Amino acid sequence: MTFLRRMRAKVLFSFMLCFFVFPNILFTQTPQSKTIQHTKTSIGQEDRRKKEQLAYQFFNEKDYEKAKPLFLELYGISKYAHFFNQYIECLFALREYELAEKQLSKLVKEDSKNWRARIDYGYTFLLQGQQRKAERVFNAILENLSSDKNSINNIGAIFRVRGLYGYAILVYEKGAAINNESYPFYLEIATIYQSNRDLEKAFDYYMLHLEQNPDQINVIKSRLQLFLIRDIDNSINDLFRDKLLKITQEKPDNQVYTEFFIWLALQQKDYELAIIQAQAFDRRFGNYEASIFEFSQIAFDNEQYEAAEEGFQYLVDKGHENPFYAIAFTGLIQTKYYLAKENRNTPKTTYQTLAKQIEKNFEQVGLNRETFDLAMIYAQILSFELHDYAKAYQLINDVSKLKLERQQEAVLKMTFADLYLLQDEVWEATLLYSQVDKSMKNEPIGHEARFRNAKLRYYIGEFNWAQTQLKILKASVSKLTANDALSLSLLISDVLNEDTTTVSLRKLAHADLLLYQQKIDEADRLLDSLWKTQKQGAIVPHLFLRKADIAEQKGNYTRADSLYKSVFTNFPDSYLADDALIRSGILNETILNKKDIAIERYELLIDEYASSIYVATARRKYRSLRDVTK
Repeated sequence: MTFLRRMRAKVLFSFMLCFFVFPNILFTQTPQSKTIQHTKTSIGQEDRRKKEQLAYQFFNEKDYEKAKPLFLELYGISKYAHFFNQYIECLFALREYELAEKQLSKLVKEDSKNWRARIDYGYTFLLQGQQRKAERVFNAILENLSSDKNSINNIGAIFRVRGLYGYAILVYEKGAAINNESYPFYLEIATIYQSNRDLEKAFDYYMLHLEQNPDQINVIKSRLQLFLIRDIDNSINDLFRDKLLKITQEKPDNQVYTEFFIWLALQQKDYELAIIQAQAFDRRFGNYEASIFEFSQIAFDNEQYEAAEEGFQYLVDKGHENPFYAIAFTGLIQTKYYLAKENRNTPKTTYQTLAKQIEKNFEQVGLNRETFDLAMIYAQILSFELHDYAKAYQLINDVSKLKLERQQEAVLKMTFADLYLLQDEVWEATLLYSQVDKSMKNEPIGHEARFRNAKLRYYIGEFNWAQTQLKILKASVSKLTANDALSLSLLISDVLNEDTTTVSLRKLAHADLLLYQQKIDEADRLLDSLWKTQKQGAIVPHLFLRKADIAEQKGNYTRADSLYKSVFTNFPDSYLADDALIRSGILNETILNKKDIAIERYELLIDEYASSIYVATARRKYRSLRDVTK
């Protein structure tokens, strides 16, 4: 497209920008209009209003031939600048550039300070391909620039809405020089580069503005967030991160840059980077423990356990005097427990070590409401990992004697119910789940209790009862609970649609109960028997996924990865595909040491399963591996 055609294409777009973004520019009145505006007109106000409505109606319908004379007539009556501007827009749209040039020339002679008219006068030459004439007009404006900030802003904004970004920047740069940099117009220049999609320069100027105006950090966050939201391939995030990392290294004493870096890391859900930067901030400036704990907890909730461990450990290492020591210690133990569970071959000694650390803490601070969360983690370790059910029962009973809050009582009952289910005491478990569901039905823990109860009923073959509860839970405010409920509901309905006898689903459900109870060999044998009769249909990817899980727990990692691959390769449309992909990626990254395959898995998950709950984890791991392999 030639330069002239590009300029013509901008006419209508430029007007709309003027109208919605810079209404003050469009409606600025000249000194002349201010003196005339109260003069009696030859037509009544009602007639003028009707003409104005009709003119804008024609304009909006792109009937510029009819709109043009109406706007000119309205301007002649009122001398309001915005009617003249609309008239010029009609001429531009109709490509009547010579007439526009003539009308603008006349107005500029009458009012040399009408910057909109002067810039549009030069713009008419651009539209006619007369580059040098346009430059003379624009350069004259630059040469006569005043030191008034509002005037500079007005002129720069008019250049910008006409798409003349280079001249807009020159206006602001010269304006800054005239004012001896008392106001350097960094924010305005950044906005221009942002409009022109030059994000690198836009970011540089935003950071310059931020350095001088740290109180405007939220303004800059909101502007950049518009781009981060649309950052599909993460390239903008990476650009901003690299630039900020360099700035914080060059200016480590500038708190606002570090704070901005932490914010950017949180936008990317890169909690490890956020926590590292928060620690650096705390070491240099102090009094940042609350943020470190908050970020660590967020990392834990998003299953970024390594990052969470880093943050909690930092707070624990600051000693008992640190007011966050107790809750950080609980967070650290809980994180280490979940990290251990992620590795299917974690030795029993790891859990024994965690148990001893908890016991030592109880010796120091006692068993009380403040150590309740730690006690519940200890109960899980005793129940699921060390299988010391008697000690777990005793611990829960001891905790029940404390004066607990309502939420704590619910958690205690849930822990007790889990312990009952581990030992096949199904009815005791379902009773406790039901109590929590009823007493906390509008809270997340109540939703979780209902889900566990529905899953229990699935385990024992009460599929209709389970489905009734799962349908309600699919609308849960907890995304994780809703996702789990949806997956289980789909499993039940899909398999029953193919086998109304419920025989195969009952076998699968019982195998799931055995897996929950960690009776791995029994579950494996049951799944093998089911596989002999069910080699096709909706149940197959579920069999693959469970057999892969067992293979991984037994240390047969190659077999596990092969089964994971069977799920997302043979059943790419299954709701289990993203689950299999993330498990395969983590397995290849952490155990099989096949980083290139892990990258492929994460990339496939990000590209093909954008709505998956695992996307954030996959993106973080993908970025980390890509940076290492560069």
